[in-house]
Amino acid sequence: MAEPRPVHDRPAEFSDRVRAAPGPLSDVALADLVAADASENLGDHLLVPTVRRYRGLVEPGVTPQSAHEVTSRVLAASQGMWTPVAEILSARYPRWRAVFTDACLACELLGPMQPDEDHPRSVGALLEDGEGRYLIERFVAQGSGGSVAIATDRGSPGFRSQVAVKFIRAEPGDGAPEREAVVAGGVCGPSAVRVVEVGRWQGGGYLVMDLVGGLALTAVAATERMIDPERAAAEVSDLAWCVADLHSAGFVHGDISPTNVMLDDAGRLRLVDFGRAGPRSPDAEWNDVRMLAALLVWMLLGYVPGPGFRPPVIAITVRQSVLVAAMRALREPTVAADFSERVDAAVHRARLFRGLAVALGVFAALLWASSAAG
Repeated sequence: MAEPRPVHDRPAEFSDRVRAAPGPLSDVALADLVAADASENLGDHLLVPTVRRYRGLVEPGVTPQSAHEVTSRVLAASQGMWTPVAEILSARYPRWRAVFTDACLACELLGPMQPDEDHPRSVGALLEDGEGRYLIERFVAQGSGGSVAIATDRGSPGFRSQVAVKFIRAEPGDGAPEREAVVAGGVCGPSAVRVVEVGRWQGGGYLVMDLVGGLALTAVAATERMIDPERAAAEVSDLAWCVADLHSAGFVHGDISPTNVMLDDAGRLRLVDFGRAGPRSPDAEWNDVRMLAALLVWMLLGYVPGPGFRPPVIAITVRQSVLVAAMRALREPTVAADFSERVDAAVHRARLFRGLAVALGVFAALLWASSAAG
């Protein structure tokens, strides 16, 4: 039996892996190393592959195969949102534009951009043209449990809007679609996504939901964007209150992760995909809180550290203070509302320390100026 590969407290730099390789690497060997690095770090640390991580050692004009490996890995982590991610990164790295164009084309050829023939062209109440109210435009995601499409809501005369339609595979008599609608309806506040309608089709059920603009957090990470620590703490705190509402309704989410949380166009976190929701229990409830805490750690660091990681002993900055609170929630059972309050308190402590440091600095400057004048 092979020895288990050790999981370090933080991801190694890609340059270290290249230096450890025996001898100079060909373009093919470098591409293989990129693939291994991306797979291992995504699996071990939820570290999303980025151009920044590989740039310098990988360049489109010098190592084209490696560059194509980088772009395919970056877009694969973007949760089907490859077009906006590619546009952002092409503007940031002009020399990579052609490589991203090719990678997007490959994604469109392989991805679920057209409805499967098993899916209806429309859902909802039939209108005069014989089609349902919600006309399917394009599919944007597909998984083992179903597919998500963008649809046009044609229900109001003279007004058209877009919604998201989630098709859920279910056998006749399986109440999964209705159950997911009930669970999603139990989440309140700005982090919730409103379910407009729930219905049935021959392959299972569907949910019609408000369309959330923005990107999944994995896609945000793929664009190399880090959310300000105070903002991240405030948004996860709000998210925790939404989860507390869900727990009060008797359910747990069961799958809170960067792939199921979106950053909308207003900069708010939105909790989506309740396909793994289940009945509430103390262990399951704490597991939701632990996933919230891990999400916050990931947002602060850009990765999830391994078991050897130790948070700072002296928490001075907001990032450090909130990190300590989040790591504590990973170890000690707590409920979602308490976790939210701990995060808010951590931000408050860091602000007080920052204010005290500024006041002491001003006082010291005044003393120095006074002594110099004397």
